[in-house]
Amino acid sequence: MNYTSILLSTRGRVTTISLNRPDRRNALNDVMISELTDAFGTANRDHQIRVVILTGEGLSFCAGMDLEYLRRTSELGQAENLEDARNLMKLLESIHALKKPVAAMVNGPALGGGCGLAAACDFTHKRRRVPFTEEGNVPLRFQPFLKQGYLGAFSGSVDTFDDKQLSRKAVLAIHLHCWCRRAMVQVNSVGIVGTC
Repeated sequence: MNYTSILLSTRGRVTTISLNRPDRRNALNDVMISELTDAFGTANRDHQIRVVILTGEGLSFCAGMDLEYLRRTSELGQAENLEDARNLMKLLESIHALKKPVAAMVNGPALGGGCGLAAACDFTHKRRRVPFTEEGNVPLRFQPFLKQGYLGAFSGSVDTFDDKQLSRKAVLAIHLHCWCRRAMVQVNSVGIVGTC
């Protein structure tokens, strides 16, 4: 698939997906949602990829839903709006359930749906002094995607970084996450049944 609203790059075993609508502050629309869903699905199926990083081009991570797109969808019927909501949910679920660690590198404001994208990731790192959603609260519709139990993941606080720390912190967080996944075990009433 040729992408028009995201950039996809792979270096070694790390794929970086960048929201690429800086003129619209990387606001989500139907095209970007479709392209992101496809890119995450492709990364999930590629056995060479071990880690996925999600970030934004320009000054914003993601300003939420594109207002122009919302105006257009307001003129649609109930069935079309329901399908649109399902597409966004499919994207968030595909990020949340990805078999590989996903780190959100929040380079600018993450509002509304942008907060949802970050919440669906395993790790969320943000630049210092970057607004993260409205008044620091995660909108209710995105709270089911908050990962619990992963250090640095969205549980309690969001890790911060500046440019010099970006690479080092990303690598450390990804290594920690991989170690945690290997160390976790599933337990049922009989005892240990296998490792994740």
